[in-house]
Amino acid sequence: MSAEAREDLFETERAAPYIKHAASTMHRWRVEGSGPPYIKLGRKVFYRRADLDAFLDSRIVTSTSEAEARLGGGK
Repeated sequence: MSAEAREDLFETERAAPYIKHAASTMHRWRVEGSGPPYIKLGRKVFYRRADLDAFLDSRIVTSTSEAEARLGGGK
């Protein structure tokens, strides 16, 4: 793995603020099988920048009704 590729690996504590969520939310998403894909190396969890960006892109909506239908908004 190149040095550049390693720099694009974020541990949870760095990935969470990158996507504007709490680390605890990302822990819950891993248990539930939702959220961005991750890499598990031993006990460590990493997220690739490209996967975090794709996750954010998948959340783009154009209206509140679309957000509620697609993303389960309106708690």
